[in-house]
Parts: sequence; structure tokens; C-alpha cells
Amino acid sequence: MLRYSLKRLVLFAVCLGLAWLAFGRPSTVQAFVWPLAVAAVASAILSIPLLRAERARFGEQIDRRVDAHLSHKQEIEAEKASGKRKLRGAELDNAVEDAHP
Repeated sequence: MLRYSLKRLVLFAVCLGLAWLAFGRPSTVQAFVWPLAVAAVASAILSIPLLRAERARFGEQIDRRVDAHLSHKQEIEAEKASGKRKLRGAELDNAVEDAHP
């Protein structure tokens, strides 16, 4: 995600530089709005085709994380259902104390 955000920011900076050159140096705050607006719209439109691969890669990364989370959750549910749930932390300490009075 950081990679995509950086590329998007660079694309905006390039568009802002080109808009700045096209509109000239703004002398008032209102004159600065037009280059900013043009750069925002242009970078948004250009990012659709130019950053498509980055968005796809990020989507795949999210899919892998969700799949891993769901499979881990299913394993835990299966362990609970079969009675072979792994003991963790304080549960393990209590089980050891109960076994050795």
C-alpha cells in the first residue's frame, strides 16, 4: 500500500508541476486553486491505467491475508470441535498444576 501511495503522490506532483507551468505562477490564493484542481483531476484519471498493476498486487495481498486468516480460524474451530484444542498461556500453567498436585 505504501508503494501505491508513493506512486500516486509522485504522479500528483508531476501533474501539479505541469499545471503550474501551464497556468503560470499564481499571484493570488484563488489563482493557485486552478492548478491544484487540474492536477488532482489529471492525476486521478492517469492513475487508473498507470497504477492498475499496483492496485491488482495490493488486492492479491489482501486476498492472501484474508485466506490465511480464514484457514487459521477454521483450524481453531476444528480443534475446538474435536476436543483437541491447544492450551495456551495461563491455561497451560493451570493444566500442569492440576496434573501435579
